[in-house]
Amino acid sequence: MPLLEAHRDAVNRVLEELWGHIEWEKKKVKARRQWRLKPKYKVDIHSKEYRKKLRESLLLGWPYAAHWVDSAIKTAYSTLKS
Repeated sequence: MPLLEAHRDAVNRVLEELWGHIEWEKKKVKARRQWRLKPKYKVDIHSKEYRKKLRESLLLGWPYAAHWVDSAIKTAYSTLKS
């Protein structure tokens, strides 16, 4: 159970990090009286350097195998995308 809880916490930390880099833009829908909120990222969260920095920060003090951190990052990105 401690591994699963640590994995869940890692996913939540990544989501908080990614969510903190989002600004929302209000855009008008053409030919309608509606508005949409579109995400605009302050940093390039899909860059290799950003992911590497995120991975390194999660590995500090991580007592389990590193592939669990990679899994947490992939899960968080997938959750944010959906």
